Amino acid sequence: MNEIELPIIGLTDLDSNEDYYEGYASINGQSVHIDVNLDDDVSGKWYKGYSEYAGKLDEYDKGNHRFIEARYLQTGIVKEYIDWHMEDMREEIDKLLDNTDKELPESDRILSLIKVERIGFYFDDNNYATWDYSFGSETTDQILAIITDKNGDILDVTWES
Repeated sequence: MNEIELPIIGLTDLDSNEDYYEGYASINGQSVHIDVNLDDDVSGKWYKGYSEYAGKLDEYDKGNHRFIEARYLQTGIVKEYIDWHMEDMREEIDKLLDNTDKELPESDRILSLIKVERIGFYFDDNNYATWDYSFGSETTDQILAIITDKNGDILDVTWES
């Protein structure tokens, strides 16, 4: 499997004995940590799907954010995640809100603070990629994890720390 490149993170000359790679990619203008977990499957079967998925990260991120925005208005894990931060970390969130457009409603300003921090690739049918969103690792260790399939469709959302 040597002399191939991992799109988006630019690693080349992959070692066929490794089952984990990591790097950073720019997604919608933001630096995001990427990790690729092969779990001893270095046969190369994962590569084509990864390449296709990696080519759509900006699009998938925008779709995930639309999902977060829509779910914020409903009862469920996304609303609980944001409400918890607004109650338990109000001072920290207020500091972040100072750097947002004050002409927008507070809910839009809060939602604009949630960014993808990491994407982990697992290549499993039930968890192809996990997108970790948060208010920033400097602010909180709590993440909103969006699990997608190989087509970028959302399969599940969890709140993790």
